[in-house]
Amino acid sequence: MAKDSKFMKCLPYIILVLIVIGGVSFYFAQSSVPPAPTPAVATSSVSMTDWTSREDLGELCPITVYGDKGEITETEHIYDITYYEAVSTEVMPNDFSKDLSKYEYILIRTNPDEATDGWWTTYDYLFKNDFKNFDYPLYAHHEATDLYGNVLDVVGGDEWDRAADGNYTIPIWYPTVTTTERHRGKYFDVTGDLADLSAVTLAKINNERYYRDMPTLFSLADDVADHTKIGDYAMITETFTIEIDFNETISSVDGNAAQVNFTADCVYDFLIEIDDDALYIITTESWNTINGNFEMFFEITTAINITCSSVKAGRIVIPNRFFNDPGTVFTSLQTLA
Repeated sequence: MAKDSKFMKCLPYIILVLIVIGGVSFYFAQSSVPPAPTPAVATSSVSMTDWTSREDLGELCPITVYGDKGEITETEHIYDITYYEAVSTEVMPNDFSKDLSKYEYILIRTNPDEATDGWWTTYDYLFKNDFKNFDYPLYAHHEATDLYGNVLDVVGGDEWDRAADGNYTIPIWYPTVTTTERHRGKYFDVTGDLADLSAVTLAKINNERYYRDMPTLFSLADDVADHTKIGDYAMITETFTIEIDFNETISSVDGNAAQVNFTADCVYDFLIEIDDDALYIITTESWNTINGNFEMFFEITTAINITCSSVKAGRIVIPNRFFNDPGTVFTSLQTLA
């Protein structure tokens, strides 16, 4: 990647923290349904690739395909599952070949039998099909079982004392030894006796960095009634988040005893949200640790009354496209500081 383009992607989000009730969001009206890929073909097909390991999952990760019933007359109907009918249920991608030219919109749900299978995270792909057929290249996510991390001073590497102003970094990594839901796939499949595997192979199979990730997910099942799907989280219902908690409601007013100034930077896209005494760094794209740990840099200055009470990282559910409306659900996987 060119240096300039990387800089644009990594451009710091400079946030002056506001006193708010119910949170602050910055969002745009946007077209949130991606168009179908091109060119059109005689019948529609699906290919499935593991997002982290890039393994072919065409014979492993099931999908269910839906097409609209032809009753979509309002924008919100596009995101309402009741306006769709099942075309193929729990079929392997390699076995799917159907004429979908009668549908304006299609929904492809990966790993719909997750409750019994447990390998890949359920995810919905929604496309504007435009009454044609396409080859749909999709990815499956295998969510990490846990995460580990810390908040460190950029200079010296000391742990953040949650009070001193300065520049800090948050490295995060996955379990290197796991026996939970071992991966399936061409290179990491565990179908035989573990005793027959070499120590090197077993170490890779047990190391989640090689096949798991922290996905940014979209699911119609997690949606709420209005189905508007506009804003920064238009196609996001769950994602990875870092939460920084303070001892009281924070302010950006110069000289205020509760003032906080905060700047963050990361190679992955993210947004920052404020809710009274908490600041959320919310990733808007999936990430893995195959090439190294996740790392978020931030600079913080606080006034005399403000201290940080905790830093946590985990998953957050955004059911209504807008942060904290009607309410986000944060599930902490790890306390970092």
